[in-house]
Amino acid sequence: MVSINLFVPDSREAMDFYRRAFGAVAVRTHFEGSQGERAARFTIGQDRFAMADENARWGAKSPLTLGGAPLCIQLFVEDVRVAAERALNAGGKVVAPGTEGQPLFTTPDGTECCNVADPFGFVWSISREKA
Repeated sequence: MVSINLFVPDSREAMDFYRRAFGAVAVRTHFEGSQGERAARFTIGQDRFAMADENARWGAKSPLTLGGAPLCIQLFVEDVRVAAERALNAGGKVVAPGTEGQPLFTTPDGTECCNVADPFGFVWSISREKA
C-alpha cells in the first residue's frame, strides 16, 4: 500500500477543505501544536493520505512555497461532474485542460476528467475510467 504525504501551509485548513471537497475522513489529527508542527492522517474513500504543515527544519515545503507540485493526484469517482462541482464549491479552481466554462474533458484513452487545483497548490484529477 502506498500513502501520499502532503505538505501544506496549514494542515488544519487543508483538512477542512479536503473534507468539504472530497469527503475526506480524519483518521488521526495533531492540530494542537504551533504552525509547522501540525499533522493529520485521513482517507478519501479507501485511499489513505498523510499531511503535515510545511516545516523548513524538516525540508518539508508545500507546492505554494515551491511554485507548484511535480505531480497530479488522480482521484477516481463514480460521477466526475458531481465530484468536481463539490470540489469547486469548496474553493478549488479548474485548471487546464479544462476551463471555467468547460471543466470536464476526456483523455485520449476515454477517461473523463476534471483537473482541480486546491488552495494549497496540489492538482487533483477527478476521474472516471471509460466503462
